[in-house]
Amino acid sequence: MDQKKTTNIDFLVDAWYVVTMNESRDIIHRGSLAIRDDIIIDVGKTSELETKYIPKRRIGGDRFVVTPGMINTHIHITGEPITRGYVPDDTPFMENVFVWLCTLYSVQRPEEEIASAKLASVEMLRSGTTCFLEAGTILHFDEVFAELSTIGIRGRVGSWVWDIPPEPSVYRQTTDQAITKLQRQLEKYHCPNDLLSAWSILVGHTTCSDPLWKAAKTFSDQYDVGMSFHMSPAEMDPEGFITSFGQRPIVHLADIGVLDHKCALTHAVRVSDAEIDILSKVGASIAHCPTTALKVSYGITQVGKFPEMVHSAIPIATATNHSAQNIALNELARQSIMADPNWNSGNYYNSDNKPLKGLSVARMAAHISYLSKDALHSKFGRNLQDKSSLDYSFDADFQIESYLRHQGFTFVDRFDANSYLYITRAMDYFDVSSSNDGSLIESFKNTVSKVLCISFTSDWLYPTSENKKIVKVFNTLGINVSFIEIETDGGHDSFLLEEPKLFEAMQGFIKSTYENL
Repeated sequence: MDQKKTTNIDFLVDAWYVVTMNESRDIIHRGSLAIRDDIIIDVGKTSELETKYIPKRRIGGDRFVVTPGMINTHIHITGEPITRGYVPDDTPFMENVFVWLCTLYSVQRPEEEIASAKLASVEMLRSGTTCFLEAGTILHFDEVFAELSTIGIRGRVGSWVWDIPPEPSVYRQTTDQAITKLQRQLEKYHCPNDLLSAWSILVGHTTCSDPLWKAAKTFSDQYDVGMSFHMSPAEMDPEGFITSFGQRPIVHLADIGVLDHKCALTHAVRVSDAEIDILSKVGASIAHCPTTALKVSYGITQVGKFPEMVHSAIPIATATNHSAQNIALNELARQSIMADPNWNSGNYYNSDNKPLKGLSVARMAAHISYLSKDALHSKFGRNLQDKSSLDYSFDADFQIESYLRHQGFTFVDRFDANSYLYITRAMDYFDVSSSNDGSLIESFKNTVSKVLCISFTSDWLYPTSENKKIVKVFNTLGINVSFIEIETDGGHDSFLLEEPKLFEAMQGFIKSTYENL
């Protein structure tokens, strides 16, 4: 036995890259984690750790990247996981929430909520999410909390409260009832150092009276826990708040002393500049929900209005707008889809026949643009596909033909034709300078971020010249910008490949940017 291996461990987890959260934020190439009794006891180069430890089991490998667990800052663990798709997507918002979902959730039995919470937890863990903040829709709180405690996921939970209509009568609470309910949860389940702990959670919006807001804040301070609530996803929310309270919601909550650094607001799409200034001063956090915003047409968050909120950026193989060539390639893809008779002007969802052939061709055309001439030649050349001579037919004689067809066929299983049309159209319409009369100087003048721009020599979709245009503008404005052009034959897809110089540049930039924070 190798005498250097002196310590027994349960697991050695190997990875292509290990992303750490140590003081220097190291990213370890060919790294490993040593685990004993469910605790990470060591992190380092694989070559070093495999000489120090004797694992009972070794997992992972070159295709893995190990990162710290992600955090879901807003989820409804009961109800939504088992009612997903139950209500049609085109159902009007108020009907969706108050007629369907609230009614469904109000009659759920403990075992149904437990099943939903377990399903949500498993889905999160499978996606690398190890911690969550529950929105508060738990009805049978004691039962759900007990079962969640057995799963091993970390979470902050609560059964939400409110005391102002509108709400379904089954949920109706007086102010005293809401305060009592909130206090009981926190008395029984406030355990900040445990995996699971209760938070001070309210519905938010216009549904809470000032006494309830203040009580929730008092409990948050008393039990040293966070406070979470929904706020201003749609324009009707601040408008309704002004009607009820005479002020915009965040201004009002600040005036009554509710907001502080322990507050986590959900959505906050329709907020004013003054409200964002308040949130910044008190140190409150916002959980943005872009998927929900798109589905329900809330709009986009206000982060883009405040470039100072972005500390640093690494634009990789990009441009400020699409060239005529980019638009032409996308149009070729779109016309391929629309030429498929099964597209039917986009009305194919109730049909068994989908525009799969058109979508497949669109993907094939796009995929060519992601690669380079040299990469295609080195990988395929003029090699034949599973044959010794040409067929002189329109079957796939060459390997490159077979490869493109495979890319097209597999793509249709995970993508929608109409989505492809709208995404490519949005990309073509995007132009950073469009709101500033074509001036990139005006468009970037408020940028305060530290920036690293990266391009690839073989990328003809977003060539180095487009990236240098961005760098030139940043230099003109005195922005702290670095630039590297990486020599590779991988084409635009190089950022998806193992390019050591790419990761070295990013690691160096990240370390130099954040080491003094």
